[in-house]
Amino acid sequence: MKSAMKNTTKNPSRLVQPLILAAALVSVGMLAYKSGAQGAAPAAIPTVVATVNVEQVVNDCDETVARNKANDQKYKADIDSLKQMETQLTNLATEFKNLAADDRAARRQLNLKRTELEGKYKAKSDFLQSAFDEEKADVIRDVYNKALKSIDQHATQNGIALVVVDDTVLTVPNEGGMNAVTSAVIRRRVLFSNKTQLDITKQILARMNNDFAATGGKKK
Repeated sequence: MKSAMKNTTKNPSRLVQPLILAAALVSVGMLAYKSGAQGAAPAAIPTVVATVNVEQVVNDCDETVARNKANDQKYKADIDSLKQMETQLTNLATEFKNLAADDRAARRQLNLKRTELEGKYKAKSDFLQSAFDEEKADVIRDVYNKALKSIDQHATQNGIALVVVDDTVLTVPNEGGMNAVTSAVIRRRVLFSNKTQLDITKQILARMNNDFAATGGKKK
C-alpha cells in the first residue's frame, strides 16, 4: 500500500498530463476554427443593376426642348422665306397652265422664271436642312454626354454597379421580311426588365433638369 502511495506521489503528472493535452487539443481546435472562419471568403455583396431609357432622357429633358425651340426661332425667317417661295412656285405653275399654248415666248419666259426660283429654293432648302442637322446633332451630342455623366453620378451615389439601356420598347414587326425581323431581334439586348425595381429614367431626368435649371437654362 505504501509503495503504491509513493508511486502516485512521485508521478503526479500521469493524471494531469492527459488533461493538459486534451485542453491543448481543444485550444488548437478553437484556433483552427477561428482561423478558418476569418480566412473564409466574405459573403457576396448583391450586384445592383439599373436600366435607363436613354431616348426618353435625351428627347424629354428641359435642355433639349429649350435648345430645339431656340433653333426653330433662329431659322424662322428662313423657313418663312421657303414657304413664300413654295407659294410663288405654285402660282407660277398655275399661270403657266393658263397660258395659251401658242404663246411660246410667254411660256418660255415663265419657264425660265420658275426654273430660277426652283434652283434658289432647292439651294436654300438644302442649306437649311444641313444647318438643322448640325444643330440637332449638337443638341443630341451635348445632352447625351450629360446624361452619361448624370447616370455615372447617380449610380455612384446609390451603389449601382451596372446601368444598361432599356430597349424593351423594341419589338419584332408584325410585317416585313426576314431582314426586318432579324434586325429587330438582334438589336434588342434587354429581354425583360422589372421597371418598378430597376428603371431610373425619372431620376436621371430630374437630375439633368435640375442641373440645367442651375445654369439659368443655358448650356454649360
